[in-house]
Amino acid sequence: MIQPGRSTGLLGNFSARLTVVDSDNGFEGMQTQQLTVSETPLALAASSTALTIIKGDSETTMLTLTNQIGSPETVALSGTLSPVVARSPAVSVNPSTFTLVGHATLYILLTVSTRHPTRTGNYNVTVTAITSTFSSSIQIQVTVIHR
Repeated sequence: MIQPGRSTGLLGNFSARLTVVDSDNGFEGMQTQQLTVSETPLALAASSTALTIIKGDSETTMLTLTNQIGSPETVALSGTLSPVVARSPAVSVNPSTFTLVGHATLYILLTVSTRHPTRTGNYNVTVTAITSTFSSSIQIQVTVIHR
């Protein structure tokens, strides 16, 4: 059994065979499926996964996105906040669209901004990098406090 988040070191093409046996009704069925196991091509990381912001200020954290395969990938990057409430903080990522060459790392700036009417409390920012075939996400916890 392969557990999520664990690497077996096995990459390539494999066949998986599933056999179903219903002994009560005398039925047995089998199906074979071809599987391809490959590296996760995009690795997204943050220098800090928790930000505390004084109401009215902004905070930034540096993200790194690494293309772990040899071919270039066009990437769209977005940051979304939850929960979305009236007077939520604003989220921006820079750059938001780019081409990342193979085996390269790009540094990205995530900024969370508040204004004086921003509600205090806890939020989550999900940053997602999307290509035509792959995606990778990371979560940043944000706490907005009074001065």
